Amino acid sequence: MRRFISSIRPAAGLAALLACLPSSGQTPLADQALFASITVPGNLALALSVEFPTAITAAHTGATYNSASTYVGYFDPNKCYAYNYQPKEEDRHFYPTALAANH
Repeated sequence: MRRFISSIRPAAGLAALLACLPSSGQTPLADQALFASITVPGNLALALSVEFPTAITAAHTGATYNSASTYVGYFDPNKCYAYNYQPKEEDRHFYPTALAANH
């Protein structure tokens, strides 16, 4: 029994010491840019929807392409595009080559 009590005392002392230390989860987080020299108010608001029906819904519900329809996206539907491949990825891009005769 004496051996058991003597092993509890150091553990209790260590627990008391750890309880006195400050918590590391109290770090204040910056709400502005870290390297900005001037104060700029926030100018971005995202209204994201990750609800079940919208997270799995296709943008276009038709099963096939319809040339009579105008599809909204990144590219102008009235132009034809080509891809400029470069060894460096940041230099790769699409560019318009002609006006489209049909979607």
